[in-house]
Amino acid sequence: MLVSAPYRISTPTGEVLDAQAVRAYLKADEGEDEESLMRMIRGARDWCQKATGLQLGVADFAVTLPGWPSGCLTLEKAPFVELVGVEYITDGGTAYTALPADQVLSGRLGEYFGWVSLTGTLPALASRPDAVKVTFRAGYALDTVPEDLRDAMLSRIRERYDSPGDAPDEKRRLSESLAAAHRLPVSV
Repeated sequence: MLVSAPYRISTPTGEVLDAQAVRAYLKADEGEDEESLMRMIRGARDWCQKATGLQLGVADFAVTLPGWPSGCLTLEKAPFVELVGVEYITDGGTAYTALPADQVLSGRLGEYFGWVSLTGTLPALASRPDAVKVTFRAGYALDTVPEDLRDAMLSRIRERYDSPGDAPDEKRRLSESLAAAHRLPVSV
């Protein structure tokens, strides 16, 4: 059964790092443009998320599928926080929502991923690739991001600040090695 890759439907409420902390780390003067610092922070966060597979900052995600798989569905966005709900469209075109307390069980699978399972069966579903939509929350709360991931972001920002556009060097290898310790497996 083809399950869509998790896609983000909300953004985190803040950033892992703030401009003042980055300014102090870079020893940049007060004249350094705050917006350029925020661009570097967002770029470092995006790079760190891509390098590790982890979501830095809690956000809502969804996956769609044409039907319900036998057994449980693994939610591969980490770290899993909670299931928000399951929506489905019947073959008659009516949309329904099954809430976690109702007809759905969910939990954590290992350290990072989540799972969801139905307690009953769904009615006949519409014949479409998005007949079922599972919405869930994943990501580190901003104050719980591991320190070495924060350090990896700061190191990445330092690389960009000191050598914009240059080839990778020893500093970049530091940011990559700090992030590598948190790299998730490709699949469960």
